[in-house]
This record gives sequence, C-alpha cells and structure tokens, in this order.
Amino acid sequence: MVKPSNSAPQTLKVLVLNAENLFIFLERWDGTAMSEMTEVKWQLANAGMLDNKPLQKTRDLAFTLNSIDPDLIFMTEVGGLKSLENFNEHFLKSKWKCHLLEGNSDRGIDMGYLVRGDWEVEIKSRRELILPHPKYTKFSRDVLSLEMRLNGKLWFNTLLVHLKSKLDKNREDFEGRTRRAVEVHGLAEIISGFDPNIPLLLGGDFNGDARWPNPEPEFLPLYHRSNLKDAVALSNIPEEERFSYLYFRTSVQGRIAQQLDYLFLNEAAQKILIQDSVVFARYLNSEGMALPVPVEQAQRKLLPSDHFPLYAEFDLSQHPNY
Repeated sequence: MVKPSNSAPQTLKVLVLNAENLFIFLERWDGTAMSEMTEVKWQLANAGMLDNKPLQKTRDLAFTLNSIDPDLIFMTEVGGLKSLENFNEHFLKSKWKCHLLEGNSDRGIDMGYLVRGDWEVEIKSRRELILPHPKYTKFSRDVLSLEMRLNGKLWFNTLLVHLKSKLDKNREDFEGRTRRAVEVHGLAEIISGFDPNIPLLLGGDFNGDARWPNPEPEFLPLYHRSNLKDAVALSNIPEEERFSYLYFRTSVQGRIAQQLDYLFLNEAAQKILIQDSVVFARYLNSEGMALPVPVEQAQRKLLPSDHFPLYAEFDLSQHPNY
C-alpha cells in the first residue's frame, strides 16, 4: 500500500496507564547520571513535601513503556506537568511530547498524555465544569480532552478520566457511588457533544466495574446514552486475564482481580480497532525480566504501579482520513 501524502502512520498504538503516584521532582538534583543514582540521592533531589516515586519502580515503569513503545499514552496519577516532563526526559529519552493540565485532585495527582509523532494536538480541561448536583458540583479530578490532527484534519477525539475512587473517608458517600454516578452522567453529556463520525477514545481509571453486561449501575450511561463499547469486551483476551488491578484482603483467601482501567470506543473507533492487539500488559523490570503477576500483597508492592496498563492498536489505513 502506498503511504498517503499526509504521512499518517498505518497504526496508532495506545496505552492506558495509572502510574501510581508518579511524583518526580528534581529541584536539588546534583547532576548525577540517572543510571548511577541511589535511592537516597534520588529522594534528596526532591525539595518538596511528597516523596519521589521509588527509583527502582520508576526505572521499571520506564523500561516497560519503552518496550511497549506506544504512540499515545493516557496517564493518570501524575504529580503535575513537571513530573511528567522529568519522567519523559530522564527515563523515556524524550521520545514523547507531554500534555497535562492541573485538575481538581486534593492529592496532587493529575492526568496527562504522552504523544509521539507529528500529531497536532489541542488539550482542554473541564475542571471548572459545573455538575448538576447540590454537593458534588465538579469532577473530583477532571475530564481531559485531546484532539489529534494531521494537516488540519481531525483524526481522533480522546477523553482521559480518573473517576472518584471507592474511598469514603468521611462516611458520607458509600464507596463513592453517588459522586462517581454524577461524574459519569457529566461524562456522558460531554460525549454527546462530539461528532460520532470521528473516532472517540475514552480511557482512564474508572475505579469500578464497568464491564458489560453487568456493570455497576453508575456506569450504565456510558452504554445507554453514549453507545460506547469497551475495547476489552471486543478483544480475545481470556476471561481470567481481564484484570488491571489486584488486591488482597486478610478475610479472603487468595487475590481479587478487577478491571478498573478501560478504553471505551464509539462506533467509528470500533471499526478501526485491531481486536487481536488488545491486552493487559504485564510489567518488566529495568533488566528486561518479567515481573510476576502477584499472588500475594508483598509481590504487588514490588510492581511499578498497582494498576496494569491496557494496550490496543488502531488500523489507521481504515480511517476515513487515510
């Protein structure tokens, strides 16, 4: 096939990742090469109140991302634009361009994109959007949109989310269900404003079971109002491998596996999804060895993140703009 004049790639490789507290601040860095940095020096380079992400976890995360080599990364739990830029520069060889806007998180964890290639992008926050609820009037984090263009033509609309978690410290909203439901309704309203003929990718940490046909009730608007489908539901991933998060409870034997991270697609995006490409990627350490999928809590604590990334590819040769 002859490559089109707009130099569009034939595939778009996408990764959805909760990077778990990716704080990387280097205000006091003395110039020591990152390959020679010790954990003590690494933490001393940070002048702030929040610790840097542990050095070995940062290295392992970077090796995994470099090995997967995606074109577009939806990333949650990032400690601001500077952390994302430092991670990209010092661990990812500056292969990506960083795009992040500060959200509403009270933990300082923001959402951002890493984008590679010649895409022309425009990013937009909805942190100030007013939601129709007397108490939960704004998104707990944000809904971050990124438009992707080539030569002025719009190829993709994307939305990045990190919905309210199930933590309920004040015991006022059991498992965060009410606020998460309000956020999903707001998200569905945002989606309704997009052109259905342009592929839409909605990715991030949904902090709940949104799997069809039996999602938790707050996620139903994604299906009924927005007519989206989960890339995993369209894939060939075995049922026992359909998880992005593991947790362990002393009152329960063994581990509990959940899918908390999703990549929802509108019909235009579904048409160009390469179904066999969809997988929950597992982690490698910085020497390239596979880290075991945890069977106990101690193993989970060694992973670069407590969430596994979700990966998918899209066949751009089937895109209407190609």
